[in-house]
Amino acid sequence: MLLVALVLYVVAAFLWPIVRVWRRTGIWPVAFAREAAPMQRVFGVMTGALLFVVVGGAALASRLGPEALGVVGLPGVAATVGWGLFAAGAALTVVAQWQMGSSWRMGIDARPTELVTRGVFAAVRNPIFTGLLMVLTAYALLLPAWWSVAVLALAAVALRGQIGFEERHLTALHGERYLAYASRVGRLVPGLGRLAAPVVSSTFVPGVHGRDIIGFLLRCDDASYQRWWPGTHLRMHTEVRRPGDVGNVVYMDELVGARRLRARGVITALEPERRIEWSLRPLGLTLLRLVVETRDADGGTQLTHTIDAVPALWRWWLSGSFRDDMHRHCEEEFRRLGELLRG
Repeated sequence: MLLVALVLYVVAAFLWPIVRVWRRTGIWPVAFAREAAPMQRVFGVMTGALLFVVVGGAALASRLGPEALGVVGLPGVAATVGWGLFAAGAALTVVAQWQMGSSWRMGIDARPTELVTRGVFAAVRNPIFTGLLMVLTAYALLLPAWWSVAVLALAAVALRGQIGFEERHLTALHGERYLAYASRVGRLVPGLGRLAAPVVSSTFVPGVHGRDIIGFLLRCDDASYQRWWPGTHLRMHTEVRRPGDVGNVVYMDELVGARRLRARGVITALEPERRIEWSLRPLGLTLLRLVVETRDADGGTQLTHTIDAVPALWRWWLSGSFRDDMHRHCEEEFRRLGELLRG
């Protein structure tokens, strides 16, 4: 019975969606062989091997008997739970495939696809993978052996890696729309694995213009940085200066709450009247993006300070108390800067 259920699952969850998308769009949706992201060929081979082992194990158990494969006995309730999980996981997979429509792919395709956030995707971002893991958990309960548990564990690790690739791809493809969605909706389980949003702080600085703030940041040295906020601002100076200032390498060292933040930043974008962006490299790795934007208004300028993680998967580091500390830090920091610039 398990063999028949698995064959039906493979047909409904993998083969039929391939045919459906191909007939509807003319696009072959199996993208493992394309180079839109690294490791996709490896993940494709692992997917094929997983299906072969799972279906092959059920076939051998049906022909030779479970004992020949080292299957151990479990209480009858395990089989009941297993079949319930199998049915729920298979239904979730098929429904999610259907709701993805023409956007469904196996692997990462460089061609644009719609960001699907409706239906089951409003509860979890990866319901197809959730359904697959439910089916594999059911498989381990219905054929309990060391190798079926190993298949489940290896699949969980591989799927988590693939999710990481897909999150980076969707962030590049859909930008802030995907990040806003990922900050609301869990990864595999509702509420768990949400990506933290960028830390955005905004404050009004009276009596100065955006060009004054951007100009000060471009020419800041250790002495003026320390004068800006004694005891909190420790060091900031330009180590390498490029023509036009884009590409300048700047060293920054300050206290934010209980944390000491030290990094080299490279200016990656500059609008001298209103905006400057750094790529920050703590520990020598590009992990953070810092943007200061200004918008002049009557009596001063509205300043927005954004710190974000690169890639977005590092946003866990920006969660919790750091966000509150950064909001308080920015409010006081730019109040002091306004006082300094007004003389």
